[in-house]
Amino acid sequence: MMLTGQQRKKLHDAIINAFPTKSPLEQMLSYELDQNLDAIAGGDNLQNIVFKLIQKAEAEGWVEQFIIAARKENPGNITLKGVVEELLPNSYAKTSPGIVVTQNLPSVPQSQPRSSFPKESFDKLPQSFSQEIPPPKEFFATVDQVEEDGRCTTHPDNKYTQSQVDNFSSNSLLEDKTISNTYLPVNEVATVEILEMDSRILQENLVSLQNSGTLEQCQEAIAKTCAWLKTCPNESYVRRQYLILVIEKGKLEQQQEAILNTAFWLEDSLQFCDGYVFTEYLKLVAKQGTSEQCQEASFQASIWLQRNPNQPYVRKQWLFLAREKLQPEQCQQVISWTYSWLSSNLITCDSYVMTEYLRLNNKAGTLEQCQKAIAQAEPWLQKNPDQPYVRTQYLALIKKLR
Repeated sequence: MMLTGQQRKKLHDAIINAFPTKSPLEQMLSYELDQNLDAIAGGDNLQNIVFKLIQKAEAEGWVEQFIIAARKENPGNITLKGVVEELLPNSYAKTSPGIVVTQNLPSVPQSQPRSSFPKESFDKLPQSFSQEIPPPKEFFATVDQVEEDGRCTTHPDNKYTQSQVDNFSSNSLLEDKTISNTYLPVNEVATVEILEMDSRILQENLVSLQNSGTLEQCQEAIAKTCAWLKTCPNESYVRRQYLILVIEKGKLEQQQEAILNTAFWLEDSLQFCDGYVFTEYLKLVAKQGTSEQCQEASFQASIWLQRNPNQPYVRKQWLFLAREKLQPEQCQQVISWTYSWLSSNLITCDSYVMTEYLRLNNKAGTLEQCQKAIAQAEPWLQKNPDQPYVRTQYLALIKKLR
């Protein structure tokens, strides 16, 4: 697919509007297209980076995949949506205001209506939760049901405090409404039946809330999405957006609840967890996790990365978590694992991973580990000389050993 000059300009502006900083654009390229942004266009000038990126995509014939991946990553951006509809009219069809559904290309998975959601999806959950799935109305009614001792009965093992129960709307969960598949105005999102939405609609409205919702609306949506995820635990796109919203707008108790619920889900679903969800989980744990939760998340990350070794943003966030929250001995174990991985992957190592690796060595590495890190950084910098953050940490590590 080749673009005209005018189409190229529209796409350029839409990408910058949808990805106003380099980091999310870099993540989208890595996860969706297996492309390294620094290898395509270095530097920090986003205008130049996006221009070179579009040039590269056109020259190598993956501009269509690039557009689809960008839309998939930020479905709530109106500017990008308009450009996608113009450039790829045969791949998208409007179903109702504000919603675009892919017809012949991969998209955010749609969840089935709860009344027909297959019980097999719950086989991985604890026996006490999967023996009998109550009808949807009965299950969700318990969200607002408070026992005399002030506890919420959504789950036999989940004892909520009264303050957590108060986060839920007192009446909206029980209203019998039919939710149409529409992209809802942000001032209506917090008052509609989130629990009746399918995965695509819920994800897009969470994005809208993140961008434009009030704090109260966001916290109400967090509480209801938490309940929604109990019935559809493997909807990764919703879980990821839920974690993003919790990090940015959630109350402290909501953040703690999200950590507990995600860790519980990962116990039996670690192999199914995608990089987007795991990255946000590690961010949340680094922000609000207890010492024990940080240790558990680090252990989970080490296992996940053995199965998915070339996921730079998970690895970077793992190194950051270790540097911020783990004890020196635990940091040294993370350094040893990362050193072993780099021994076979130094050439393809992401600049953010290398920067965090050197930082972790600078903080907690043994003398031998620091020397080995310097030895790895030198050939990396020869191949990537214009990476100031890596070079800064490299020089700081050399200074430490003097």
